[in-house]
Amino acid sequence: MKKGILLIFIAVFLVSGMAMAKDAQENELDLPENKWWQNERVIKGLKLTEAEQSQLNDLFVNSQRQMFDLKTNVQKEKFEIEQLLEQKKLDEKACMERFKKLSEAQNILRKQRFQFLLEVRKILGLERYQQLKTKFQQRRMQQRQRFMKRRGSMSGGPFPGGQGKGPGAQFPPGMMKAPGGPGTPPQGAAKTPGE
Repeated sequence: MKKGILLIFIAVFLVSGMAMAKDAQENELDLPENKWWQNERVIKGLKLTEAEQSQLNDLFVNSQRQMFDLKTNVQKEKFEIEQLLEQKKLDEKACMERFKKLSEAQNILRKQRFQFLLEVRKILGLERYQQLKTKFQQRRMQQRQRFMKRRGSMSGGPFPGGQGKGPGAQFPPGMMKAPGGPGTPPQGAAKTPGE
């Protein structure tokens, strides 16, 4: 029973871990991950000097080099846990030790992301940092709204404008219901009275 609960806990952690890490990254940094300091509008808006752009670029390159290794470590630890969980005989102690290593690897990755944020904050100063953060949050909200709007317009069915919903769906001119599609009895099936 204990082993079953442990397996469920670790499996749930692994599945949700990636989503949680992504959310944590967004919440911790709340800044774009691309080279935003090379965008002309951002350069003008924040009044970035060439020296600051160069500093930000060097910071990004150095940080990314470290991040590649740290992300690889996290993936390796996840892989090792999966291998342990798939063994015929479960080694609970080994699973817990590997789980600790995974947690440590994820924490080191988060620290590196936060260190990058601190360095950006030092270069920009408080006012420009807040300005960048606000602009990014607004842009992200706009992107989400556009995504939800597009998703909403397609929620009615397979055709633009939401047509094609329900059993009495109207198909566009020139399209016919495929044989064996929804509502069509399989070949050889008995017909209902009145057909």
